[in-house]
Amino acid sequence: MRKRNNYLDLVKFISFCMVVFIHCPFPEPVGECIIAISRCAVPIFLTISGIFYKHDFKKCRYNAIKYGSMYLIFSAIWTFVYSIIKTSEFTVLAQWSNLKFDFLRFILFIVLGYPFGNEYLWYLHALAGSYLTIYLIEEIIDYLVNKKGNYKIRCKLLIEFTIFYILIILLISSGIEFVSGYNVPTVLWRNFAIEGTCLFLLGQTIREIINARNDIKISIRASIIMCIIGLIITLIEWHYTSRKDLYFGSLIICFFALIVYENVSIKESFLVKFSRKYSLLLYLVHPFVILIIQLIELKITNMVLLNYYKPFLTIALTCLIVPPIHRCITLIKKY
Repeated sequence: MRKRNNYLDLVKFISFCMVVFIHCPFPEPVGECIIAISRCAVPIFLTISGIFYKHDFKKCRYNAIKYGSMYLIFSAIWTFVYSIIKTSEFTVLAQWSNLKFDFLRFILFIVLGYPFGNEYLWYLHALAGSYLTIYLIEEIIDYLVNKKGNYKIRCKLLIEFTIFYILIILLISSGIEFVSGYNVPTVLWRNFAIEGTCLFLLGQTIREIINARNDIKISIRASIIMCIIGLIITLIEWHYTSRKDLYFGSLIICFFALIVYENVSIKESFLVKFSRKYSLLLYLVHPFVILIIQLIELKITNMVLLNYYKPFLTIALTCLIVPPIHRCITLIKKY
């Protein structure tokens, strides 16, 4: 049995913190800058899933059902929560909710992960769909190399698919806006078919590069330098464009932060074990913690200073309540 990679578990916890910095931002102008940098967090989560993807239809089907079910359950929970909030004195807390129902929105909800309730749940839909999409793409690649074809040809095709998807996502997310001024709705590219598949392929490409380390080797120092370059590019994109989502610099950070995952030695620690066990649940629970903090803020108006500490408070409270929630879920599954 292959040993768990402590570095990736630590990266997942750092990515969770960055997601909190997006959903619970620091005051401006620093907050906007940190949000832009943190946009690489969810791509890192998806890319890590791509690194450990295995071409097994039963496993892919299991993961698709697992994450698809979670997507439906949490969408129902958030729809219920926001429906109650909209009838209360705290209506302002539901300003970002999407509760309007019609046939087109329902189709987009099922097919592309259009958010009902809370927008962050697109990640679960992307996970569910990406497993099956990547399985089909690998079948195509295997067919093109005739199953037992040259391994290098297979790697070349995988990299070509990855580059193609990166170009597609950059074209849809920012290229069209740059050329025509039209801002493409995020649901048309931030979904399993475009962004999810792109990042899964990026994860597989990273794995293939590491497996071919005799031909290609990237040092930790070079990785750090490239991550800094990616950060600078991200800030330039943020400053000079109107986009507030995925940046090209985010993909650079994502790739070079993960390409060295087998070269970095991290000792087993409480934080590593905690992230390993609860990383997904941390992601799913933190918006509820943010909502509770916002409710408290509305009740107690003299809490201006809390804005500077709110992201860290959200992280701390989420880490505190997730273990008992996990135990409750485990007990429910037993019965």
